[in-house]
Amino acid sequence: MRGVRVAVVGLGAIGFEHLARLRARPWVDVAGVCDQSATLARAVAERFETGPAYTDMAHMLDEARPDVVHVLTPPASHAALVRQSIEAGAHVLVEKPIAPTWDEYVGMRDAAARHSRLLCEDYNTRFATASLAALAAWHAGRIGDVVSVDVAYGGVMPADGPYADREVPHFAHALPGGALQNFITHPLSLALPYLGGCLEVSTVQRRLVPGFASNDELRAVLAGPRAYGTVTVSGHSLPPHLVVTVRGTEGWLEADILTGRLRVGSGSSAVAATLRRGLGDLLCGAALVGRKLAGRHDPYQGLGTLIDAFHRAAAGDAPPPVAVREMDEVNATMRAVFAAGTAA
Repeated sequence: MRGVRVAVVGLGAIGFEHLARLRARPWVDVAGVCDQSATLARAVAERFETGPAYTDMAHMLDEARPDVVHVLTPPASHAALVRQSIEAGAHVLVEKPIAPTWDEYVGMRDAAARHSRLLCEDYNTRFATASLAALAAWHAGRIGDVVSVDVAYGGVMPADGPYADREVPHFAHALPGGALQNFITHPLSLALPYLGGCLEVSTVQRRLVPGFASNDELRAVLAGPRAYGTVTVSGHSLPPHLVVTVRGTEGWLEADILTGRLRVGSGSSAVAATLRRGLGDLLCGAALVGRKLAGRHDPYQGLGTLIDAFHRAAAGDAPPPVAVREMDEVNATMRAVFAAGTAA
């Protein structure tokens, strides 16, 4: 891959995940990092051995002249920073959710089109090993036509985590859909390719922890052109998990995004199902063993794959890893999920 000059704005926890992967790629020059905190920006620049630290985005864009900007700040700030980056000539990879509202998303999307720049929302779970293997198995015809899709995302917003801090409220509680909106992009981006989009949504939400700043449980039923699906986001179901189950006319598959395990089963017989499930377990075996040896599951396992694909697209060497149509579908569905939400 040819060299890519990258700038990063927003140096919270997700910024560390991006920078760790960027610095591991010799063809990437991290030309600058930016944050409102000068102390944090300097410390991060030193830790990751990047270009200069900035507190002013315009100054960084003018001096660093990046090919790509990673916008990793809270969602309410995305629109201004994305537009600024695009107008400076950069392609933009932006954290999910890309915007609090549909109109803000459309503004960024259209600005990118006017300036012939690429815009990509971070669907890193879509690029995890198990997710890519599951899509490949489906496209290869191993489960037939899709009948139903279920995505379960659990263990988010733990009671002892930052979302429960009443002294320093998490930014996500101010989103139109509350803190659940900060998580739902991932399961939607996983479900919609199998459904072929979304035509209708029905949603139920509830709050299991009295006094919590947002609802903490959500289930949405999605009607797509090909099949029906459900998306569940739970603050309480443990252990933490992100699992995609797809049932088809000739079999089924189950992709465990956090562990990297894919299971594929046949509908023809119990024996065949057992044999094919065992074969499916091996598809992601190397990645799973690597994470077990490291003693942890990596929720950002697909991030490096997405970053590489986006940088190749920015260099003109490949198509965008996430099409505009896909971002339209995810963000339109997210808007519908929270418009349709009711409290249980």
